[in-house]
Amino acid sequence: MLEQVQSIGFRAGKASRIRTAAEDVLGEAWRSWMPAFSEGEIMRLQLRILPGVFAVCRLTADAELPEWAMAGEFRSISWTHDELSIVCEESLVPPDVRAERGWRAFMIEGPLDFQLTGILLKVAQPLAEAGISIFAVSTFDTDYVLVKEEQFAQSREALARNGFGISELDISAVSSSRGFLAHHRR
Repeated sequence: MLEQVQSIGFRAGKASRIRTAAEDVLGEAWRSWMPAFSEGEIMRLQLRILPGVFAVCRLTADAELPEWAMAGEFRSISWTHDELSIVCEESLVPPDVRAERGWRAFMIEGPLDFQLTGILLKVAQPLAEAGISIFAVSTFDTDYVLVKEEQFAQSREALARNGFGISELDISAVSSSRGFLAHHRR
């Protein structure tokens, strides 16, 4: 049944129909996973804190994809004609690799529809106002916002003050070999 509701999509302009369809299929249980969308805007975004500390690595564009880049629970790989950029768990990165280390990550609860606008801005704005630099990673389903570890507590406070729901990502229930990201997509 959950798949039926998820296949409806999350367009903010169709929030009423999504709510109605969700209630028809799931009854009251839909509120436990349904993002809080109102007609035409995002009401309240939920953020999850990813466990661990991450590094943003730069390799040359002609470098082979290293094995360490494929390990760990969270990784993002971008290859351009200028560079190979890898975001992964800091502990996996060899010491001789050029990297900006010491990042913590917030995951925006998704999936997010491609038609939604201003999602990343809504997270970045209060952080920028607090003087906190970010590194953003976008995937098909959602966005991740990374902040330096020494500014993590300040980031969490700034986001909470601006109405974000923030919780730790519970990976204890993960049974998939693909890690917490596979759990998040269920």
